[in-house]
Amino acid sequence: MKRSWLIAAALLALAFANEPAKAQVGLTITPIDAPTINGSVKITTGNTLQSILGAQGFNQALKSVTFQNNNSTDNCWIVFGSNITITSGTTTLSTNVTVNGVTMTVQQAAILLTPGGSFQRYLPYLPADQIFGTCATTGDSIHIDYQQ
Repeated sequence: MKRSWLIAAALLALAFANEPAKAQVGLTITPIDAPTINGSVKITTGNTLQSILGAQGFNQALKSVTFQNNNSTDNCWIVFGSNITITSGTTTLSTNVTVNGVTMTVQQAAILLTPGGSFQRYLPYLPADQIFGTCATTGDSIHIDYQQ
């Protein structure tokens, strides 16, 4: 009895092996012609934030964005958010900012990119804010690529 049940279960599994999963029925993925733009930046002053990607309006909304620390030893940081005030070229990692009523340094409010580390976002969760970044040393670089 057990053996015939196992055989029936195996045959049933084989019968449905070539069927699409229920969640995929009717799902169509249409390719989008969205060239990738390389917007890599070189850090002009270490530990001081600079604008690395401008705010994206509704007419230029991003489809994807990637940030990668291209340095072998230095850390980099990126920060964005409409509730943080950053002044490009004068705000340092140790500058205090207020986030949701809490005072902290920019470094504490930023995303850390360790050497070789990266951060990506894809539709529909893309920032529309201006994005700032810095690295530990002047001349370091952050690779940025995005699709509009």
